[in-house]
Amino acid sequence: MSSGHSLMRKIARQTPLRGVSFTLRSVLCGAFFVLMAPSMNAAAESDERDERARTHFLAGSSYFEEGRYREAGTQFMESYRLSSRPPLLLNAAMAFERAGEFEEAHEALTKYLEHLPEGSDEAPALRARIRNLEERAEEKRRLEAELAEARKAREPERSAPKLGWMGWSGVGAGSAGVASLVASLATGLKASSIHGSLEEVCGPSGQICPVGSQADADRGRRLSRVSTGTLIAGAALAAGGAILLILDLKVKKGEDQSASAWRLDAGPGELGLSLRRDF
Repeated sequence: MSSGHSLMRKIARQTPLRGVSFTLRSVLCGAFFVLMAPSMNAAAESDERDERARTHFLAGSSYFEEGRYREAGTQFMESYRLSSRPPLLLNAAMAFERAGEFEEAHEALTKYLEHLPEGSDEAPALRARIRNLEERAEEKRRLEAELAEARKAREPERSAPKLGWMGWSGVGAGSAGVASLVASLATGLKASSIHGSLEEVCGPSGQICPVGSQADADRGRRLSRVSTGTLIAGAALAAGGAILLILDLKVKKGEDQSASAWRLDAGPGELGLSLRRDF
């Protein structure tokens, strides 16, 4: 506000207020505050952004100490976005690098390099570090692509698991059961047809059957017994086949879960990556 008072005194010296009405002086003062309002609003907005940037910086520092490096890098980048302070990019790059997010670390360091003055002594080492991050990011992408291909190659096996001896026995028993049920249905229909024909000829009581109809009656009874027997056998075979198939699938599922698996993990070395096998 000292600059504002100086401007007011300058206006007072350059504007003879004697003989100037009170209304004119009010207009001059009002115009001064209108001119000063944007700068005051800009200062308040800048203070607010700095406070928000400080909050994100403190959150990033806390995450970094807890080993939550990705969250720390995100908070440092948000603090940089609000304050435009280049050192925050170094903090973000370090956090992202420790998290194995080499592309994000590469981006943060590249932005920091743009802030350095031309001919800076820091630039050569920074460029070497950026190249290293680019190589590590490329290696990570390659390993992730290989793992994706490996997972894709295993998907058909999971969708159509190979059956064991119990599974195939279950399939055979189930098939035989279905065939027996179909045969039971066919013989039952035939027996029902014969019974209907005899009822039409002999009447409901069966006392007026013509000579020679006894053979048809005996054949109908045999077909009825066969239908009942095949029905029972078919149901038993179908149920047994289903049980064997379910047991075999459970065994296969347990073997798949206990099988070893490869996954990408952080590790030592220049690339900071390793393949880990879980048993």
